[in-house]
Amino acid sequence: MKTLETFFPPLDGEAQKQLERLGASVETCFPVPGRFSREIYRNIAELSRLLTADRERRKDGYLGSARVFSAYSRYFLPWNVLRLCRLFSSPPLSRVLEALFDGKDGAALADWGAGPFSVPLALWIAVPALRDKPLDVYALDHVKNALTSGERLFRAFAGDAWKVNLRAARLETLPRLAPARLITAAYVLNELFWKIPQADTAALERGAQKTARRLVLQAAEGGAILIVEPGIPRSAQYLAFLKEAFAREGFFPRFPCPAAALCPMRGGRKGAKWCHFTLDTAGAPAALEELSARSGLPKEKATLSFLFLQKGETGGRGIRVISAPFALDGGAAGRYGCAREGLILIRGTPAALRALPPGTLLCAPSSPLTRRDAKSGAFIVELAAGAGDAGAASAGAAGE
Repeated sequence: MKTLETFFPPLDGEAQKQLERLGASVETCFPVPGRFSREIYRNIAELSRLLTADRERRKDGYLGSARVFSAYSRYFLPWNVLRLCRLFSSPPLSRVLEALFDGKDGAALADWGAGPFSVPLALWIAVPALRDKPLDVYALDHVKNALTSGERLFRAFAGDAWKVNLRAARLETLPRLAPARLITAAYVLNELFWKIPQADTAALERGAQKTARRLVLQAAEGGAILIVEPGIPRSAQYLAFLKEAFAREGFFPRFPCPAAALCPMRGGRKGAKWCHFTLDTAGAPAALEELSARSGLPKEKATLSFLFLQKGETGGRGIRVISAPFALDGGAAGRYGCAREGLILIRGTPAALRALPPGTLLCAPSSPLTRRDAKSGAFIVELAAGAGDAGAASAGAAGE
């Protein structure tokens, strides 16, 4: 089974060095007095609860608090930047990003929910070809303190290569901006969909349609839209609605979806498969790992869900590897993926399945997919031992 493209490469030495330097920039820009240094671990743990289990207690504009921002910038910001670096450095995506900003004067990035500048920081680190481009960054957020702090950090870290424009705005509004070559919304849309009950799919669909229309209006001719959210079922559910809403506006996913069909991994109900990618944390700065452990939040894995869309259907064909490997009966292993035919169960030896990096796009078998797994309903594809670059595959197998 031939590999068509790979995603989420390991952090290279340059990216690791820059992530370490980012941590040092945070400490320089937002120092914590010595008498308060021990409190940072407790503040990080408390903020984690407010972002997950205790979301109902979280106040709007929470990043405007100096105490909260200090915790966010030391823990959540670098982990988000690391995830985004893994995404942006994926060869097929980095090539598209370079093409979007190919030296045109006035090429713009519009980053919704910019806060502490995680997207511009990750782009600067992961796509070095963009560092000297004449790029206008429109950073939009309704928390002004977060924006000004984010700009301060970005300038300390990346210098003055890009022109930064701060705009205090909510996603529900539509400020007047120059058309952008790339529009991003990273870890921000959950602020909208989390207020809607998960079972209220009609409200979720309406919200997705409004969001898609707003973002499409900001796109320049030939531009792209990137949505990134935590790799949890609710994110996948909302992104599935967004995918359908963008299609109505003429925008279709270039990554990760291999085709424009309805998402077969949309979450939304107990036990449902959801589209997310699980990455290892190799190469994370040692200081960040120590901080995480001392805060009671060590990380061995990092997850995300995302959509990268452009105008016009791509018509791609292949199988996108999505889930982590899991055991099957008889000593075999499996991973879920998706294709234009729907949900796919990729079966093979544990070694062959582990060898496939998350997000890998495999060539679809030449024979039609007909046999289904009895438990999941997924079409079954067999992965030969050693497959990944040029192994054999078949579409027929008995259901599990």
